[in-house]
Amino acid sequence: MLVGGIAHDFNHFLAAILASAQLAKRHTARTSAAHRHLAEIERASLHAADLCKQILAYSRQDNIEDIKMRRLDLNQIIRDMSGLLRVSASKQARLEFHLARDLPGIRGDAGQLRQIVMNLVINASEAIGGAQGTISLSTGTIRKTEVKNRAHETAAGQPPPGDSVFMKIADTGHGMDDATKARIFDPFFTTKSAGRGLGLAAVLGIVRSHGGTLEVASRQGEGTAFTLLFPREEPARAARPEEEENFFHAKVFWKASREGAKARRREENTKKKRRVEGLAQRTRSLQRDDGG
Repeated sequence: MLVGGIAHDFNHFLAAILASAQLAKRHTARTSAAHRHLAEIERASLHAADLCKQILAYSRQDNIEDIKMRRLDLNQIIRDMSGLLRVSASKQARLEFHLARDLPGIRGDAGQLRQIVMNLVINASEAIGGAQGTISLSTGTIRKTEVKNRAHETAAGQPPPGDSVFMKIADTGHGMDDATKARIFDPFFTTKSAGRGLGLAAVLGIVRSHGGTLEVASRQGEGTAFTLLFPREEPARAARPEEEENFFHAKVFWKASREGAKARRREENTKKKRRVEGLAQRTRSLQRDDGG
């Protein structure tokens, strides 16, 4: 109940941020740096709203009804997040993207998959710490016959029954010892002094809800790799979370936001007031000229 209440209140703050960013975008040139930064704020707010939706669903224990499962392109999800990931990762970490061409689609919830990517990239960044390092994101396909023979130390969830689409997030950080690997999927387990979020237990829960499996390979001093396998969706052409979807969510979010509506009314009232004042000033000026 407490988590749900906090997420609900946070959603209102996001509404105000999103509304303000959209208003500001209307007054900037599309080619300006300010417009690009405001678009990034808008995109991040929409992703945060998706995360709030997941927290609210978790607190109500009816997330199956709230999850929006549809055909997705993993490559497009990663591309859309690339700017946000670079900002979220450590300055010492170099992000590399190795995305397979003509990647088949999967069936999933875009908001939950973004949550997985962000969680794992932040974990990878923290594993690298203050040293120079690399975080790589790669995608591809694996045949059903290859899944059982893959080299990994830990696997959770049932492998997809057929061919799989994978997403791999690897880092060159400090890696994990055997004791840590044995507990990484425990709820709220963390190696940090100040833990946060639902951790890898939440990641695993999302992967399982998508009918997939999560593989982990790690060695101390050599880094860690998380490989997520999802069932391949047929036919191969998958829908992409395009700008139109973001615009639709932003439009719904705007209409549902009292803060956004108030901000828009304030702006319109200010414009009207300025027009009236300008007209009154011109009228007084003309009266003075006639009197002279």
